[in-house]
Amino acid sequence: MTTYESISTDITNLFASFDKYVNMYETNTWLNSVSIEELKNGFKLGKLIEDSVRNLQLKQCTNTFFSVLNAWWKQKSRTKVYSVDFFLKACDNLLTKFFQKNIPIQTLDNAIRMYTSLFPRERFEKVISRLILMSASHTQIIDYTIANKDNIDIQFLQCRLLLTNWLQECECGRIENVKGVISNMFLSYKLQSTLPLLVTILTVNIENEAPVTNIILENLYMKMEDRSVLSKQFWLSLFRYVDRQRLSKVCLRYNEFLIKLFDFIIYIGCMMNYIPHNSEMKWMGDPETSICPNLIFRKIY
Repeated sequence: MTTYESISTDITNLFASFDKYVNMYETNTWLNSVSIEELKNGFKLGKLIEDSVRNLQLKQCTNTFFSVLNAWWKQKSRTKVYSVDFFLKACDNLLTKFFQKNIPIQTLDNAIRMYTSLFPRERFEKVISRLILMSASHTQIIDYTIANKDNIDIQFLQCRLLLTNWLQECECGRIENVKGVISNMFLSYKLQSTLPLLVTILTVNIENEAPVTNIILENLYMKMEDRSVLSKQFWLSLFRYVDRQRLSKVCLRYNEFLIKLFDFIIYIGCMMNYIPHNSEMKWMGDPETSICPNLIFRKIY
């Protein structure tokens, strides 16, 4: 093997180590059942990351390395970028994950033992201090939200957090997971509860929201173009459970959505009859021809 090939292999292995670390950091599924050996390997990997970054800083090539690393990640559909400081605290970041409430005490204890075997007590105490401050901050936010629930749009806040979470997943190269979750939310039996959330998400203004909103719109348009009886639950949910103001905002933001909505209103209107209903005349769907005979004109106007 030539010197060039050896260096190339070393760099590729280092990239793989960084990739393995961020995947470990970004997922929680392994935390509950992690073994002692896996814990040891996890913190060893974190230590390798920290030492590698410090070595890069000494050689004054940190910017070059991360520029190439991020380009390599982009080829793997990962656009989320972590700071140098994040990697300098790789083991701190791992340890913090074990302080979640659903993690077994024994697992947390093992993680602390592993961490303190690698680093001095002072560093461990700094991690604990940051966690306490963060916890206090979260508690204050929760208390404020509960105290002001009548003045805070909880559903809008929920949708904003959901959109942010999905965008982070896309940035980490897991866009297919997001597509699967959103597609699942369009199942007929879920639409009554999920469609109001999905429409609300389309009204949220967040920078670079397109990766998620495009997925939602793609699924919406498929439903809106469906003229079979299978689309009945979608339209009933849209007109009965989605907030009209938010629906109007989506129409203003997305012209194609507005056009498809009008197309359906015209389509369903052609299958209505002006007949007596509950002692007054109403435009009602024809049960013999309409896919939504129980939709009346007032519900869609």
